[in-house]
Amino acid sequence: MFCSLVLFIKGSDEELKRLIEDAETEYEKKIFLLNQSENILQRKRKELNTLETNQTKTIVEKTQIEMEVKRLNEAIINRDMILASIVTNYIPGDKYADVKQFTDEDVEYIVQFVDGLLHEYENQLTAVKLLSANEERKAQTDVDVVRDELAALKQKIQTIKRNYNQRSCEMISVEKRLENEHSLNERIEKVRDQFHKSEITIRDLNADHELNNLHQSITESLGKKKELEHTISLLDEKIATFQKSASKYRELELMQKERANKLEGIRKIRSRHAEALEQVFAGSVIPFVATEKSLEEQANPNNIRSFINDQTRLKVVFSKRLDGLEQSTRETRKQLAKIEQERSSLEATSKFTRNHLQEKRDQLKILEGKLLSVPGADDLEQTLINLQDRRGSLEEEYANEQGSVFLWCKFRDRLSRVNSDCPVCHRCFDSDAERDELLNEIDNRIKTLPSEFERKKQELKEIVSRLESLVELRPISLEIKNLHEEIIPALELKIKAELDKLTDVRSQRDKTSALLETYQADESLAKTVQGDLAILERLENESYELTVKINQFKYEFTDITTAVFYQADSQLIDGLQEERKSLRESLLTISETIEEKQKRVDQLNQAQREAVSEMHRLKDQMHKLQQENLDNVQLKNDLSRLTRDCEILKKELSELESEQLPAVHRRWTEACDERSRITKIREENIEQATTKVNEIGEKLKKLTDACTSVKFPFDSQPLERLKVILETVEELQKNLSLVKSEADTCSQNIELLKKQINEHKMRQRELADCVQVRQLRCQLNFLTERTESLAKNQMICDNIPLSDQDLINETKRLSLEEEKLHSLKQDISNQLSELNAKLCYLNRDLNEKYTNADSEYRDMMYQLKTSELACSDLERYYKALDRYMIFCSRHETYGFVLFGTRQQGVPVVMRELMLPDEFGPMSPSFTVRDVFTELFGPRLTCPRAETYLQLIGHSNIDYIEICSEEDTAAALNVCRTRRTYNYRVVMVKTTTGSMSVSRPKSKNNTSCNNEARLDMRGRCSAGQKVLASLIIRLALAEVFCLHCGVLALDEPTTNLDRENIESLAYALVEIIKNRSRQKNFQLIVITHDEDFVELLGRSDYVENFFLLSRDAQ
Repeated sequence: MFCSLVLFIKGSDEELKRLIEDAETEYEKKIFLLNQSENILQRKRKELNTLETNQTKTIVEKTQIEMEVKRLNEAIINRDMILASIVTNYIPGDKYADVKQFTDEDVEYIVQFVDGLLHEYENQLTAVKLLSANEERKAQTDVDVVRDELAALKQKIQTIKRNYNQRSCEMISVEKRLENEHSLNERIEKVRDQFHKSEITIRDLNADHELNNLHQSITESLGKKKELEHTISLLDEKIATFQKSASKYRELELMQKERANKLEGIRKIRSRHAEALEQVFAGSVIPFVATEKSLEEQANPNNIRSFINDQTRLKVVFSKRLDGLEQSTRETRKQLAKIEQERSSLEATSKFTRNHLQEKRDQLKILEGKLLSVPGADDLEQTLINLQDRRGSLEEEYANEQGSVFLWCKFRDRLSRVNSDCPVCHRCFDSDAERDELLNEIDNRIKTLPSEFERKKQELKEIVSRLESLVELRPISLEIKNLHEEIIPALELKIKAELDKLTDVRSQRDKTSALLETYQADESLAKTVQGDLAILERLENESYELTVKINQFKYEFTDITTAVFYQADSQLIDGLQEERKSLRESLLTISETIEEKQKRVDQLNQAQREAVSEMHRLKDQMHKLQQENLDNVQLKNDLSRLTRDCEILKKELSELESEQLPAVHRRWTEACDERSRITKIREENIEQATTKVNEIGEKLKKLTDACTSVKFPFDSQPLERLKVILETVEELQKNLSLVKSEADTCSQNIELLKKQINEHKMRQRELADCVQVRQLRCQLNFLTERTESLAKNQMICDNIPLSDQDLINETKRLSLEEEKLHSLKQDISNQLSELNAKLCYLNRDLNEKYTNADSEYRDMMYQLKTSELACSDLERYYKALDRYMIFCSRHETYGFVLFGTRQQGVPVVMRELMLPDEFGPMSPSFTVRDVFTELFGPRLTCPRAETYLQLIGHSNIDYIEICSEEDTAAALNVCRTRRTYNYRVVMVKTTTGSMSVSRPKSKNNTSCNNEARLDMRGRCSAGQKVLASLIIRLALAEVFCLHCGVLALDEPTTNLDRENIESLAYALVEIIKNRSRQKNFQLIVITHDEDFVELLGRSDYVENFFLLSRDAQ
């Protein structure tokens, strides 16, 4: 490698560059070949994996085919065994005795033979069943005939016994009634005597004339009473007329006095506020107030409203003036507020600008202090340029001297050798002394170099630190310049403009404030007068009305005054009242007399009525006893007839029990035994035939399965497939070995290419080392030259005297100042790093917490707005639902499919249950039924209402409704408690005319043109209550029980008469009929009414009846 490096160094740079380029090209070619070989190897490996997979699949398929061949052989052996068994047991002859392997024709023949044999056995079984069934049917017919005869005989015996017992009970009852025959005759005689006595009493009462006299006296007294009442009414009319006239005169005087008082009040109010009105109207004409003369001229009953609405009256004009003052005050106040807002804005802006200007001035002082505290900062740019030049020269000298150390050491080493020449000019020394002198000079130079290095290093460090401090002051200098020339002058101009504008705004504010004070003073003065002017207007209106009434009274008195006062002078009021008093006392006496006589008449009439009533009672009792006497004769005849019937029934019963019943029972036993014998024989024959059929069927099934298991594998040709698979396996093995050899060859090529690439990389590294050696050699030459120049400069510096004390002190001062600045810089750097760390932490915290602040704010705003909209919608829905539940009509169910629809659906269904042909586009059930059908599917409803019309059966009620109303007690506390509603049942009857029924304490009082409504509570019978309860429960089930089809009725016939029970039964049958297609429908009826159950049982739709009874234990 060293030799090659030397070789390369001897060539030129162009040759070295060309060699590097050629090496790079060759490296790329080898890399390309390597990638190509790797791709080929990868493809071969994929092909190898594919071949291995195909080989595995082929081997698995070969194994499967071998198993199929094995199963085929086993199936053939099994089939041949089954065939041999069938041939041995069922086929006669020696045709298949020596056959070892059956052909397909043999198999087909044997299968057909066994199939025919199976059909033959099945026909035999059918014939046996038919024969046995005929015999058994005949025996069963005989048993049924004898059993029916036996049952009829037993029924006849039970009937005779029941008739005999009934006749015996009737005989006992008749005998008991005949025992009371003697006492009955005595009672008849006693009642006859009492009847004669009552007739005598009635004749005596009719012969008395006191009752007629009393009636005549009462008639005369009533005539006198009417005359007195007429006279008293005339006196009352006279007295009332006089009193009415006197009261009207008093009322007229009071109205005149009241009008004078009101006019005086109007005058006082006008004079009291005269100055205030002059100030408010401000030189305008003040309207006049009402006086007695002006009221008399304007008084007219038809012009009261025009007088009140007159726009020239004081109160109207004053109100307009006050509104104008208020409007002016509001506008002036708005203008003043706007000016104040502008003033405050200007003051704030001015204050902010002044503060900003002061901050900039303070900032300028601070920056100038910082700039002056640094030496040389007065001419910053020039100082920076000088320091940078000095820094560049020092760095170059320092670098040259560092290189010269290595060069001087190398020269010293070469000079230390024996017979060495000059390392610079390569000449030989004349003597060893010359060489030693040069060697000592080089040693001295090497010894002085470290101290020079340290001095220049320290100087360079000072310059760098000073340069950094001055560079840091450059932004401060630029900022000071900007403050002096741009920012501070602009702020001063801005403050001057703002102060001028603020002065204008303040003067405008003073003018507006003075105007506002004037308006407010007038407005406050007007408001103090406003209350009294309202009283003045009211007094004027009342005075005008009183004037109109006074004029009307005067007009009335012109007609009646003369007659009234003439009559008042002729008859004094006191005399009229005394006369009326005496007449009233006479009327009271006559009324008492009439009352006493009427009481006596009532007593006589009551005694006569009681006597007649007693006579009729005795007469009815006597007729009743006579009828009972006649019934006793009929009872004797009935007793003899019942005795004969009992003897006949007893004889017939003994004949049936002793002779006919044993004979029929014996015949029934014989018929049952014969039927049992035939049944047993039939079962034995059928069992034998069935055993043969099952046996041959099992053989045929096994043979068919065995033939099928042989046929399917043969159709798939497993042997040929096995041969093809074996050939495929051999071919795959050949291909697999070929691909493996190619993959191995490709792997060897790849290894060879990798080895060549590694060697080529080493060659490239050698060339790169050659390039680096040449670069280092150039740097060495440059450093050598620099070292020589630095050595010369050092020699010059060594000759400078170091005894200048001022320079030493300045150096110390600068050193101390440098240390202070370094410490200050370090503190500032620490603070800056802390602030940067805190800033990073805060930024990270903000990024974590408020990364999505905008989107979250937007989302929350959307949520807030949607929540507000939802709340408002819910409030409207709540109010609408509340109004709907209380005030809705039957046609308001359109489109309302919430709780209101279900709530309204109950009366709709109830009406539909009771009224036929009530389903149309304008019917309330149109929307309800359609909506519920759309939403919830089939429900427990009746398709037609005619079914439930049968429940009513009368015409006094057309249908019923459930009406709702708000609880009045809860409505008062609606904000504190939950709202409650009351429900009641109303019965409706359609009438021919217009009729409305009022309901107190109800908000649902509506007037229907053809319907009369009345609450059912306390106004219906028990049967009507039951029917209403059934209809309401059916309606509730129809509306609310959407997915439940079970309807249970417990004692539905309670309190119903027979007609309604039958109607209910027919209606329930119609429900079952209409719900027969509904899968989940089930009707359960619990009742003690057997007739009702019988009515339900007559239909074909009732499935089960369960009779429940209590055990006696």
